Amino acid sequence: GNRGEKPLFESKLRTNQNHTTWVEISAKSVSQNIANFREMIGPKTLFASILKSNAYGHGILEMAELSYRSGTQVFGVNSLPEALILTERYPQIPI
Repeated sequence: GNRGEKPLFESKLRTNQNHTTWVEISAKSVSQNIANFREMIGPKTLFASILKSNAYGHGILEMAELSYRSGTQVFGVNSLPEALILTERYPQIPI
């Protein structure tokens, strides 16, 4: 949970006439998760954030920025258009 923290963003999806689903992404939690993994893998291992399929529907640029600020060293994608989007914004990060 985000414990009162303002979500990085909210994503809403209308599934049918009676139901709407949404997800709230906690920037603090994502950043802490990346830090925890970085600590486990050590300084000699690169950390990659997999942002395929529009970051699993959460927004490729929003999640890329959060990942980058949190220490990601490599981005993973599943299409050339996604690679081009990220390369334009983050030319220093390998895809």
